[in-house]
Amino acid sequence: MKHQITKAGIAVVLGVILFATAGQAGNGPNPDAGVSAARVASSDHYLVEFGGDATYFRFAISAEGGMVDEIWDGIHVASISGLSDAQLEELSRKSFVTRLVKDVSVHWVNALSMDLNVRVQAAADNTSTSRLSDAEFYDIQWGLQEIGVGAAWNVTRGSRAVRVGILDTGISPDHVDLMGKYDLDASMNFSASNPSDPKDYIDRHYHGTHVSALIASNNLGVASVAPDVTLVGVKVLDDNGNATFASLIAGIMYAVDFAHVDVINLSLGGIGALIEYRHLAEILHRAIDYAASHDVVVVASAGNDDTDLCSDVLRRFVTTDEAGTVLVSASTPPSQDGSEARACYSNYGDGLITLAAPGGSIDCNETSYGTMSDMVISAMAPAVARRLGLKNPDGWYMFSSGTSMAAPIVSGVAALVKSAHPEMHSGAIVAQLKNTADDLGTPGRDGEFGYGRVNAEKALR
Repeated sequence: MKHQITKAGIAVVLGVILFATAGQAGNGPNPDAGVSAARVASSDHYLVEFGGDATYFRFAISAEGGMVDEIWDGIHVASISGLSDAQLEELSRKSFVTRLVKDVSVHWVNALSMDLNVRVQAAADNTSTSRLSDAEFYDIQWGLQEIGVGAAWNVTRGSRAVRVGILDTGISPDHVDLMGKYDLDASMNFSASNPSDPKDYIDRHYHGTHVSALIASNNLGVASVAPDVTLVGVKVLDDNGNATFASLIAGIMYAVDFAHVDVINLSLGGIGALIEYRHLAEILHRAIDYAASHDVVVVASAGNDDTDLCSDVLRRFVTTDEAGTVLVSASTPPSQDGSEARACYSNYGDGLITLAAPGGSIDCNETSYGTMSDMVISAMAPAVARRLGLKNPDGWYMFSSGTSMAAPIVSGVAALVKSAHPEMHSGAIVAQLKNTADDLGTPGRDGEFGYGRVNAEKALR
């Protein structure tokens, strides 16, 4: 039986979602982000690395009858279209062109299957937001408890001046726990979903909403790491979780140069894409390096393939050379003896993983999803709730697991440190997170937890 408890005029219930890749419902557990990104569709657009003046580059492409769709002067990369194969071949031999690669659309995060098993439990009415424990589902938010968010809030709950870019499937500013959390003027759409409307930043997938409320929420249904920071939605993934490399680059460059964010959260899968499209991945990495060099902390999920990122094929693309970048693996809830483990799906790699954070646990070897309370609860996109026919769609919550859930925990802690120490540069913030992490696994930095599982309380001491 479904119960509804009104909270500020909106029914708030707990939607427990068992999900899988679209078309694969019922085939066993799947962590959140793309287990192995696959090519979705070829593009008629090409990414070009060029040298010299951007104005000359535009002229050269126009003279050949082509079009410069977008150009990012800061990294000397452009997206072009409208040239024949012969013209592209000629262009690739120009002295000012260092790389010319056909862009593709890649599946970066799993879509919710509509063949869902939804269970509901009642939520008690609670309108106070002054304490961490006021959030209705805080008791099952084991991850926040594990990293010491309560003690961190005694120092700061974040500052509205600190801005976190959510580069994902969009945002849900009408969810009760996310109302007022976003800078909607700065939020933008770079995805293939309704591309003619740059302000169509609404999440119709689920992923971006779930990620957002882990970083900052109104503390009604769920608590968050840094509730008083400002979120900026940068929709780079379409409504099916797909994006071209150009969309990702556009989102990163916009977040740095125009939205002026302090932290970028990239909860993406796509290790398969990094292998198959290595040259595109190297161009994407230029944008990530650009962000880090412009005093932005870039936090990325390590992916959910249970893969060693130190393989010869991957090492050159999956790097954390810049001081402001963080690659995050997922940790499980503590066992009865208090120990934590790397989640069975989480990627790993010596010298590559920077930090671990709570990402939730599933049963990787069986057909069940394991215990729901071992997963990560956060807000459900109202657009998804409407599609499922759920009443009062602005107040639903769902469980998920994955490194996509771990990354925003680290982004939130980075935002807290920036709030408490606005003078800190991105490299110093990341160093603080490393130095105060709880060392797990092999003593010192290791391939499963990096420097350790992030600790919000210690990071703010």
